[in-house]
Amino acid sequence: MSAHAAPLPFRRRSLVEQAAQALRTALLDGTLADPLPGEHTLSAQLGISRPTLRAALAILAREGLLAAARGRRTRLNRGRLGTDTKTGQPLVCIVSPQARSVILPDEHPVLLQLHARFAANGIAWEEVFDRKLAGPRPEARLRELAARHPRACWLMLASTAPMQRWFAQAGLPALVLGTCHADIRLPSIDINYRAMGWHAAGVMLKHGHRQLALVLPAQMLAGDLACVEGVHSYIAQAPTPTKLIEVNAGPDPRTLRLKLDRVLALADRPTAIFCLMQSHALTTLLHLLEQGRRVPGDISLIARDLHSLMESAMPDLAHYSRPVNRVTARALRLTQALLAGRSVPAQPSLINPVFLPGRTLAAPKSIKAAT
Repeated sequence: MSAHAAPLPFRRRSLVEQAAQALRTALLDGTLADPLPGEHTLSAQLGISRPTLRAALAILAREGLLAAARGRRTRLNRGRLGTDTKTGQPLVCIVSPQARSVILPDEHPVLLQLHARFAANGIAWEEVFDRKLAGPRPEARLRELAARHPRACWLMLASTAPMQRWFAQAGLPALVLGTCHADIRLPSIDINYRAMGWHAAGVMLKHGHRQLALVLPAQMLAGDLACVEGVHSYIAQAPTPTKLIEVNAGPDPRTLRLKLDRVLALADRPTAIFCLMQSHALTTLLHLLEQGRRVPGDISLIARDLHSLMESAMPDLAHYSRPVNRVTARALRLTQALLAGRSVPAQPSLINPVFLPGRTLAAPKSIKAAT
C-alpha cells in the first residue's frame, strides 16, 4: 500500500454511543423494564458515570424510544416503537420459523391481503422467514432482529412457543397471526379452531359415524392442538361411544398413504376421516379413489380448509371456509393500534368459520343398509 494512500473512513464509537446501544438492546429484549431504574442504579449496571448515562439516554429520547420529564422516572415511549428508523414510516415485520417457500401465498391469503392493505395505508412491510427460529432457543436471533428493527410492529406467523414467549417477555408490539401456545399472553387473531374441531366431530357423529380417523400434521401448531382438543371434547360428551384413530401424516405423501393403508385394513376401520391440512386432504382423497373406494359411499371425508384450486378442480369436498376478509380487517385494526402505541388486550380474537358440507359427507353404509 502506498504511504500516501487516502485514509479509510473509520470512526471509533464513543462511550456514550456504546452505552446508548447497550440500553437500546436491553430495552428491546426486555432486560430493562418500564419505567427504567434510577440514574444511580443504571449507571452502576453499565459501569459508566452518570453524565455519560444522561448523554446516552438523551440519544434514545431523540430517537423517540424514551420519554423523560424532570422529576419523573424515564419511561419507554411505546407510541414510537412502530416506526422505521430510516424512513420514519410505520413498519410491520412478518416473522416466521418456516422457510418462505413453505408458506405459499395460496396457503396464506391473509398475508397477500395484509401486504396490500398496509401499503395502501403507508405502512412499510418486511419479512423474516428464518428456520433458525424453529429451535428451542431462538432468543439470540430474535434479539438480533429486534435490534435491527427497533421500532417495528411484529406479526408472528406459524410461531413456536419459545418465539411467542420471548416477544411476550420483551414487551415489544407484537400480534400473533394464529393461536397463542399455553400460558402465553399476547394479542392474537385466528380462526376458532377449537370450535371447528368440535363442529367437525359433531357433524360426523350426527351422520351416524362411530369410527373416525383424524389426520394430523407432522408438526402441530397451537391452532392444530386447539382443533384436536375440540374433537376430543365433543366425543367425550357424546352419549354414544366413538372410536377415534389419530394418524400422523409424516413428512411426505408416501408416508401418509402407507399409514392410511394400515388404518383402512383394520376390522373396525374408520368410516369418516377429518384432515387438518388441505394437502393431506388432497392426498387422502386421491388415495381413496385410486383404491376404488367411493367417497362418500364407502367412506366420508372432511377437510379443515380447502385450497382455492381444489375448489374448482375437485368435487365439492366438505370443508370449512376461510373468512379471509374478516381476518385481514381485524388484523389491520389491531396492528394499527399497536403502531400507534395504544393498548391492545393480550387475548385471542377468534373468528368462526363457515362449514360447507359439499358432497363427501354421508351416513356410513351400515346405517344406509338399515334404512
